[in-house]
Amino acid sequence: MCRSVAPTSPTLGANAVDAFYVTGPEGAPLPGEEAAAVAGKLEEMLRV
Repeated sequence: MCRSVAPTSPTLGANAVDAFYVTGPEGAPLPGEEAAAVAGKLEEMLRV
């Protein structure tokens, strides 16, 4: 599950999101290694 959060800085613009909280299917935080893998893949995809 991925939840987006409203931007905390008005300099990013009205349609920007500066934080994502990614959880497992039950809503609990991902374990460290899995969280790092998801973050790495997301960063890779955003660079394209």
